[in-house]
Amino acid sequence: MAEKSGMECYKHEGRKVIGSCPQCGKFMCKECTEKYESHLCEECEAKAREVAQKQLDAKKANLQRQTKENKNQALKDLIGGAVLSLIFGIIGFAAGSDGGSGFTMAYMFAGFPWGYKFINKIMDDGVMFLAALAGNWLVALIIKLVLGALVGAFIWPFIIGIRIYRFIKANNLDKEAKNI
Repeated sequence: MAEKSGMECYKHEGRKVIGSCPQCGKFMCKECTEKYESHLCEECEAKAREVAQKQLDAKKANLQRQTKENKNQALKDLIGGAVLSLIFGIIGFAAGSDGGSGFTMAYMFAGFPWGYKFINKIMDDGVMFLAALAGNWLVALIIKLVLGALVGAFIWPFIIGIRIYRFIKANNLDKEAKNI
């Protein structure tokens, strides 16, 4: 039996060495170095693929978890917004039912939380502070409440629509993530 010279391909006896595995240093012939794009030996290539598969599986699991969380949050926002609008709408309907304007009041009251939040962003605490210094904080508060109802009547359908859109989008992404 002939002894190996040490400069033969680790896999193919008697073949000329043209390179080595960048990972473990095994000598490789032309066929072995060109077998994989990585130019790794079979064992190192298998290990690298195993590590890559574990990383891919972890990324998939993370993506699936995130899309599910986004879907759940979008659903909570949608339901919460609809319930809040319904509660304020009922209050508005009750307030306006004696004069025949119950539906108008219901619509305006349903949008009030969204309008008030919007007005609050515009009229920050500094405006309220200055109004309090001038002794007119109650007037400023009433203005914010009235503007909140008026603005809300226009923006709450858009906000609910956006929440529906976000839920549908999150639901579709969640379905896609499950199929990856």
